[in-house]
Amino acid sequence: MNVEIYTKPACPYCSKAKWLLDQKNIPYKEYDLGAGFTKEDIQQKIKSLGLNTEIRTVPQIFYTDKSGKTIHVGGYTDLVAKQSILGT
Repeated sequence: MNVEIYTKPACPYCSKAKWLLDQKNIPYKEYDLGAGFTKEDIQQKIKSLGLNTEIRTVPQIFYTDKSGKTIHVGGYTDLVAKQSILGT
């Protein structure tokens, strides 16, 4: 499983999401908005998945399952609600 999380500095929900992933021993790759990544990068990823969702907040979390399908989890509260899809 491959987890990606788009964050920005000083974001409390980003910190909570990373803490939760760390507690569940789920490795992730972090993309920091403002350090080479933009909101438009997230929006393009959403569109590439065939979704028509406007991104307004961070974190935004994605994972690729064993079959290679990338799934948009959403933000921190979505991560908490959907922990089971990450195998926790």
